[in-house]
Amino acid sequence: MKTRTLLPAALSLLLAGPAFAAQGAAADLREAKAAAAAARGASVLKAVSAGSALFDGARALSGAVAEPVAVPARTAAAPNAAPKTSSPAQAAAPSAAPAAPVVSPSPADAISDGYLGPYPAGDFVLGTGSCPACRGPREGKWYFLDDVIATPKSGTPAIVWIGSHELLEGVTLSADGTHARLKDGTEIPLRLVPKIASNRSFYDASSLAYLRGRTVRIRGEFAMVGGVRTLVARTIWPEDFRIDEKSIKEGGAATPDQIDALVAADKGGATKPFQTEVLWERSRDRDWDGKPVMGFMLNGAQGDDDESLGGHSSFFTGRMGPGGSMADWMFDNFYDMNTVSEKGIIASMVPMDKYMSDLNAGQSWYRPSYLMVMILKDDRAPLRLQETFKEQYARYYAQDLKYEHTHENCAALVADPVRADGWKFPEKGKTPRLIAEILKKIVGAAAGPEAADQVYGSLREEPTRGFPRASFDSAGGDMLSLAGDYGADTIGRPLSPLEKEIKDDLLAVVWVRVPQIPSSRAYGRDPAGSVTDYFMRVPMDRSKWKTVPTVPRAFPPPH
Repeated sequence: MKTRTLLPAALSLLLAGPAFAAQGAAADLREAKAAAAAARGASVLKAVSAGSALFDGARALSGAVAEPVAVPARTAAAPNAAPKTSSPAQAAAPSAAPAAPVVSPSPADAISDGYLGPYPAGDFVLGTGSCPACRGPREGKWYFLDDVIATPKSGTPAIVWIGSHELLEGVTLSADGTHARLKDGTEIPLRLVPKIASNRSFYDASSLAYLRGRTVRIRGEFAMVGGVRTLVARTIWPEDFRIDEKSIKEGGAATPDQIDALVAADKGGATKPFQTEVLWERSRDRDWDGKPVMGFMLNGAQGDDDESLGGHSSFFTGRMGPGGSMADWMFDNFYDMNTVSEKGIIASMVPMDKYMSDLNAGQSWYRPSYLMVMILKDDRAPLRLQETFKEQYARYYAQDLKYEHTHENCAALVADPVRADGWKFPEKGKTPRLIAEILKKIVGAAAGPEAADQVYGSLREEPTRGFPRASFDSAGGDMLSLAGDYGADTIGRPLSPLEKEIKDDLLAVVWVRVPQIPSSRAYGRDPAGSVTDYFMRVPMDRSKWKTVPTVPRAFPPPH
């Protein structure tokens, strides 16, 4: 139909550019620890089997351990699919939470390589939302009643969603995916957490083919399965997804438009190799291990969900891990608390390996992602900003601050606190009211009043608050401007105290592209960066959009 081409043409003309150890005693101790871990794993699996909408994928909405991927196998569907489970709509029905056992906090030292985001791991304890002594926001704990969280021993209460007690590094997968070889050479049976019924992005034979030739980092539980001690994986993260300071390429991007071109390259690069480029550095010494980091992440468009083409935005803080590891960086991730996620995602602070490669909730199973990373000599700026996000999460869980798809979405929920703290990366300006009203009429005639109102609202929202890609481009360009990079835009504003700290502390700015890990899901691509871009990608007839049904979640949730 002509209206299908008329609207994008009109939008394009009016909106130029992207808008947007005695041996016996030691043996007894090892056996006791193994028994405790197995019992803990059994408890977790029992909780998993009790699924409910309250916890989304925290309890996986399922009732069994998934079988390993068999090879050969079809790649069109997940060959390790778990038994059928309730749908999100069915799971949303319970009006009372199943009883979760009261737990006591335990040490959190072993959940990372030393740091959890910008904080030493020893500053945290492990527990669940049912741990009275765990210092998380009360309303936030309601969403994690029997899932594993880390909470700080002191300071601002917070929740870091860990999801598992065990962390194993340097693991390799057997050719058929049924066993894991640990770093010490031990082989152990491997199973997967169950697939959420509504999740279309799960590990399959193509995932195994991609991962078995590399070492991986696994978060999960040890459990007795059929009388055999088994590793049940919840997160599988490729360890070569890291910033290698010795082999990193030099890149030339210096402006928001040039950063946008990196995002757009290879249509988002979902099927391309992991990529890093240093865009600016104060010195070529590159002694980056252990240095503080912070920055923005942009997640791409999903390949078969027309409501998610705008991608996703998050902020992160942390320390450069051993060998350039990013796995323990902390991401501030905001999703709608009043909707049950089909993938089991719950808004929270979360380490990168879980954020990206949780077998149900991980971003990397269904789209590519991009990072603009600032490597710093001091942790004052990351700590300041992360404390701000802790405070925002308390308001968010209590619903004093609510998600709204046009004006308070993930981009706004990240950009607003960063700017409020003093990093005022440039805005792009709203579409003038008259132009927005003209376009509203065009859209209304072609697609109806609902679509017209949506377009008008998006046009009248400042783009870096409405579109993650616009926010990412602007913040990334501003990093390079603060660094004084050759070719970067000149900063036309007085610097705030926070901006002066960033400018003084910057050692390097690095671009990272994380490809999609092959899975049962269609490949994603770069996200839409403007209203024009978005509507160029979807049918004008809203009834023909590919969507994923979700159901509402009441507040307060059962607890």
